[in-house]
Amino acid sequence: MTKKFYLRLSALCQYILGIIKSSFSKNKYVLKNVKLQLGTNLNKLENKEAISFNIKIKIRDNKILSK
Repeated sequence: MTKKFYLRLSALCQYILGIIKSSFSKNKYVLKNVKLQLGTNLNKLENKEAISFNIKIKIRDNKILSK
């Protein structure tokens, strides 16, 4: 595992988050605090050991648009 791989993984997670946001907006939902957190241990990354990461998507206040 390299830092380049980590950056690609981060970009992939941002892409997935974009798909989630757009699918909600198509259904006329508003997402107000959507956060994506990607964490890993860079020491493990440099030592080519197993990489661990968490993806947390927090959705708060889903309101249907009246118009």
